[in-house]
Amino acid sequence: MKINFRFSYVFICLLIMACSGEKIDDPVEKEPIKEKPANKAPSAPKLLLPEANLACSFSTLNFEWETATDPEGKEVSYKLEISESEDFKELFDQRQINHTSVSLSLEKGSTYYWKVQAIDQEGAKSDYSEIRSFFTEPNLTYNSIPQNPNSETPANNSTVDQNSVLLEWSSKDEDGDSLKFDIYFGTTEDPPLYQEDLVGNSLEVNLNNGTTYFWQVVAKDDKGARAIGPIWTFSSP
Repeated sequence: MKINFRFSYVFICLLIMACSGEKIDDPVEKEPIKEKPANKAPSAPKLLLPEANLACSFSTLNFEWETATDPEGKEVSYKLEISESEDFKELFDQRQINHTSVSLSLEKGSTYYWKVQAIDQEGAKSDYSEIRSFFTEPNLTYNSIPQNPNSETPANNSTVDQNSVLLEWSSKDEDGDSLKFDIYFGTTEDPPLYQEDLVGNSLEVNLNNGTTYFWQVVAKDDKGARAIGPIWTFSSP
């Protein structure tokens, strides 16, 4: 009887607690943690100086570009790369600076390529700018750069209604050095190299109908001096 009484007492207490109607408060919901927005890269710099394909008589040049814009307004620095090869596998100079211009001394009688990248203070990098090239004139006491090539035929922005055309140009060297020519020709605004070390002032090329062509001539003397002509264009109907 003592055991049954104790068991009944415990059962009644548990029943009273279960029916008391008291509710256990729900746990407090925590606010979700907001993720930090992804950092956005700055805009790509636009190059100003030196101009593309410039023949420079001075070996000290000022490099300038426009200020890049950062979407979050962060401070931006710039990585300048200069190379004597178009693929930038070997660099003549590389530096990161906080302003948009720098003056550098270069070797005479060399062709250089350069580009700039913007980097914000958190390390986000822009695309590279366009690549520009220029040439530094050799020591003028020994050699001078050939004159920039001029197009003779076909006329710039003309229409050529035939299956082939004879590209003709003119250039001369003040020192009387013999000249060779690199011809760039194709259907893109920055035409690829078509023929190298050409002797003479003309080259016949085949044409396709309904195509716009671009061409350029680089004159070279036997001492390494180069003169880069402008890019000309014509169309085949």
